[in-house]
Amino acid sequence: CDKVERLETDSKNKQEQIDLLTEELRKARQSAKDKDLFMAGRKRRHEDIEKELRESRSVLTESSAAIVQANAAAGQLQSAVSKLREENQSAHTALNELQQKIRASREEHSTE
Repeated sequence: CDKVERLETDSKNKQEQIDLLTEELRKARQSAKDKDLFMAGRKRRHEDIEKELRESRSVLTESSAAIVQANAAAGQLQSAVSKLREENQSAHTALNELQQKIRASREEHSTE
């Protein structure tokens, strides 16, 4: 009878150990699953950040090219404006000279 009780107690203890180990295994599997989900999410975020970085670099490159083009156009425009100012000044000078000649000619004719 003692032996049977001992066997029952041993069996009960072993079942409790099995239950504890089973619970630990379940927790370990859940922890591994949680870690896998976390790592998958982290990988997705990393990929999203890399994609945004590539897109930002592309926009920056395009913007830089546009700035270079705009600066070149501004330089051409300034050059054209300077040339027009010079031509305008030359035209004013020629006009002033012509007006002086006309006045001189009128004065010459009026004294005759």
